[in-house]
Amino acid sequence: MAITQPGDVTVIAPISVPNDANYAMRAESVSGGYVALPSGSGPPSTTNLPMVMRRIGTLAYTPGDNKFWQLIGGVLDANWVEAVFGGGGGLVVIGSPLPTWIPTWNGTAAEWQPPGGLQVLSFGPVVGLYETSQPVATPAFIASYSASPAAAVLTNNANAESLDVHLTPTSFSSAQTYTKTTPNQSVTWTLTTSNGTRTASATWGQKNWWGISTSPANTEAFIEALAGSQLTTTRGAAFTVNATSTNKIYFACPSRYGTPTFTVGGFVGGFILRGSAISVTNAQGYNENYDLYESVNAGLGTTNVTVS
Repeated sequence: MAITQPGDVTVIAPISVPNDANYAMRAESVSGGYVALPSGSGPPSTTNLPMVMRRIGTLAYTPGDNKFWQLIGGVLDANWVEAVFGGGGGLVVIGSPLPTWIPTWNGTAAEWQPPGGLQVLSFGPVVGLYETSQPVATPAFIASYSASPAAAVLTNNANAESLDVHLTPTSFSSAQTYTKTTPNQSVTWTLTTSNGTRTASATWGQKNWWGISTSPANTEAFIEALAGSQLTTTRGAAFTVNATSTNKIYFACPSRYGTPTFTVGGFVGGFILRGSAISVTNAQGYNENYDLYESVNAGLGTTNVTVS
């Protein structure tokens, strides 16, 4: 006479595993068993360990490399993580996790990542703007992440460099030299980690110049002697000068920008074109034409000027 209780499970057939020459199951317990593959190196694939044999946490042994593997976070081939037993036992995973992080296979090793995967939070060059034709040797970069990456590689669209930076992932430098000989051209770098990428660029520009004078001239020497300048990629500028007595205000920018708009004290205007197509050679040897603008009035005192 059978005695049953609510919730009891009745076993009507023996528990068995497939009699397949491709693998053998060591199953003295559901949680402690492992699949021993007859040949090959890991991680396992669906060819030698089908999906019906997989559960999250499943252990498998590959004799070709004498390694154990465990399914972490899923049952696909990408979820295999190498399991290393020794000392205190357990799985060796790279990184220092927070309580909510999970082990994730990055293609070559297991690393701790936050839920949703490791993210590159920020990435950029220390200096992002250079003067046209300026050579830039071994530019430096800084980056931040949601977790310490086990893999990080720097590449770019200017040469074939592929630089492993995972040992110093938050501060590193390219090993190459870069230059652009045309204004407003850029180089773009890509930082690739095990679960995310981010891009950043540096651009080569030209200077705009401004200042005051009582003795202007339509020459390169006059433009480069103006007290104010800014390296930029547009004609836009905002500056303050003190045009005392008979001083007028001057602004020079590359002719290719076209006619700028001047705003002084909230009013548009107040400047005229004094000279055009003035040849100017920058400190790197790059030459192009500049236009020189002059305030209509002298002696404006302290004046805020916006150029757009």
